[in-house]
Amino acid sequence: MYKYLVSVYWAFQSVTTVGYGDHTWGNGLVLEYIIATLWMFIGSFIYTLAVGNVSSMMTQSDSKAAVLSKHMKVLTQLAQRIDLSNDTLSRI
Repeated sequence: MYKYLVSVYWAFQSVTTVGYGDHTWGNGLVLEYIIATLWMFIGSFIYTLAVGNVSSMMTQSDSKAAVLSKHMKVLTQLAQRIDLSNDTLSRI
């Protein structure tokens, strides 16, 4: 059991790029490995959440800009169709 726990700990520290290297926790107690692994999991979860939220905000921003551009194009075409003056078109 202890070998599996240490293996999971090593894999998790490698995947989360914490990289403690050859440093071992305290006396090598099982509880210390479990706590360290949980903290690495929580840290990677929070990091993933933050990156996901930022990318979601960027995607929404891009889609809002695309919708605005589409609406402005429709309004410009409508203004040209009903022969609004150039002065009025420049204000749009």
